[in-house]
Amino acid sequence: MSTVEITRGAPHGAKQGIVDHFTRNIEAQVALHFFYRKGAGEPVELRALSPYELRTSAAGHLLVLGFDHDRQEVRHFRIERVRGTLSAPDLAFVAAEEGDEE
Repeated sequence: MSTVEITRGAPHGAKQGIVDHFTRNIEAQVALHFFYRKGAGEPVELRALSPYELRTSAAGHLLVLGFDHDRQEVRHFRIERVRGTLSAPDLAFVAAEEGDEE
């Protein structure tokens, strides 16, 4: 596993390097690991994702939608809560099923 982008601290707003890493992995259909904090005061967790798309929520948050390997379901994550991304060459990409990207 090789480190691609690590961002320490909790800056607000999307981090371009992290957005770029998700975008590359979406285009190449490559899974990745990332560090995620659910909310203020919550611990940072290592997550595994097959990313499908980036989108903006109704509230204006940039989200990544994809298959969460830990929960075994399609989920979305707020980019501003991502604290860093890691390449995951040993993690198999799980393709979207019809309706997953809607």
